[in-house]
Amino acid sequence: MSPCFFLLPWLWVINYIIFRQHLKDPACSPVIKRYINYSLTGAVLLTLPFFVWFILFQTQWQTWGTFGEKIAIVIPRGH
Repeated sequence: MSPCFFLLPWLWVINYIIFRQHLKDPACSPVIKRYINYSLTGAVLLTLPFFVWFILFQTQWQTWGTFGEKIAIVIPRGH
């Protein structure tokens, strides 16, 4: 998987921040408003599962046995 895909939700957040002022503009096209909202929605929908997985893995990898060790990049020592 490309590292660029990981940064795509961040780009969508930046897009929303820059263009959110147009959401209140009555002269702005409804299509543009829809895409501005899609940017924020897409960022949340793609970022939320990543953080859920991150928290789950960080707190539970030891209970997964060898599978948890195999998918870990760095295994903390001292247990």
